[in-house]
Order: sequence, then structure tokens, then C-alpha cells
Amino acid sequence: QGKTVVVTNHGPHMATAGSLNSTFPVATPHLSVEIDRFKPDLWSFGHSHWRLRAQVGMTDIRNVSILYVDEKRREEGNLGEVYFFDLHI
Repeated sequence: QGKTVVVTNHGPHMATAGSLNSTFPVATPHLSVEIDRFKPDLWSFGHSHWRLRAQVGMTDIRNVSILYVDEKRREEGNLGEVYFFDLHI
């Protein structure tokens, strides 16, 4: 009965979709039903390159992506804090 972690390319919920623009014009799938049904502890993804985080039900959803080399947006936070965290397993 350990922790459940889901890792996908696309995010599962609009709460972590960020801004839709010409680079990322496609909306994030809305998987609230699946999140509610399976209740994963963590859902990690990276497609949109916007480092966002949200709590949906019991699930901690984190975008753990970094920027492309030529992107000029400001880095937010320490990469160690993005990639290494305690799940209290």
C-alpha cells in the first residue's frame, strides 16, 4: 500500500496548464475523473515548460520541466526543489 506516482508528458488538469499561446496552443487534458477515482499521491509532467504546481483533490500535480536552451523566460526556483522532494513513503 505504498504511494502512487504518475509520470506523463502532458499535464492532467487545467490547474497546471499555464498560459496557452502560439508555442503551447493545445489545452491540457482534463482528467479530474481519473484523479478522483485513482487518487494518485503525485502526478508529475513536463510538456508545457511552465513550472506550475497545484493540489487537485488528494493529488499533488507538478510540472517539473525546464526551459529549452533558447527560451528567455525567468527561471523560477531552485531545480533541486523541483526534482527532489519527500513523498513521506
